[in-house]
Amino acid sequence: MTIAYIDVDNFKSIDDRYGHAAGDEFLIGLGRHISTRLRATDHLARVGGDEFAIALPETDQVSARFVLGEIQSAMKRFSAGRISNATISMGAVTFSSDLDPEAMIAVADRAMYGIKQQGKNNIEYRMGS
Repeated sequence: MTIAYIDVDNFKSIDDRYGHAAGDEFLIGLGRHISTRLRATDHLARVGGDEFAIALPETDQVSARFVLGEIQSAMKRFSAGRISNATISMGAVTFSSDLDPEAMIAVADRAMYGIKQQGKNNIEYRMGS
């Protein structure tokens, strides 16, 4: 299973410039757009603010890299011409054994914050246990 944690880069500037209603509309549209790139077995959830989590069951790291790369490309297409050319940072962890879901999300969250510290608008992959 692969868990990905997604954060919209510099989202506060969207809220500050266009207002919270526009920011919410942007996030709803983004969530819908991401979900079109997922399989029926995958799960997308908004976990707070401008952050999303994706569960990709029965997905190895190679498959996860492909799917998440598609999501990264879809984000570029989605945000082009909208209120902001927003980007996303993702942390993704592929686990070979079942862990507590909260522990899995915590590892993916740390990976996402790692990529944000390195410059944003990218994906950091890790292997879990």
